Amino acid sequence: MNLRFLTKALSAIGGSMLLLSATAAGAIEFKAYTPEAFAAAQADGSPIVIDVHAGWCPTCQAQRRVIDQLADDPLFDEVVVFTIDYDSEKAYMRMHRVSQRSTLISFSGSQEIGRLHAVTSFSGIEALFLSVVE
Repeated sequence: MNLRFLTKALSAIGGSMLLLSATAAGAIEFKAYTPEAFAAAQADGSPIVIDVHAGWCPTCQAQRRVIDQLADDPLFDEVVVFTIDYDSEKAYMRMHRVSQRSTLISFSGSQEIGRLHAVTSFSGIEALFLSVVE
């Protein structure tokens, strides 16, 4: 089964498991957010994007479509996208000072590089991803 199809299907049903292991060789790595996994990615020096996502949110879904397009670009192969479920993971949102869904945050190591809220344009989201790989 195509992992991108599975990712989209899980996202469409809005489950908090939406991207637990949707990783393919040569693609953006999607992970469920945990403080431990986030800290490990920071320690490894991985380029990181946090996606505060609600499966029922049309803006979140539009952002995810752009992220799925970016996943096809080898430039972003090393990026790790951590998904925080807006409906069930409020403590993680507080940890990152996020109050609204459809928020994307980029990190280089422990430093926050950029933050977008409700931006759905390809160029805007691509610029956020570029901020962690350049």
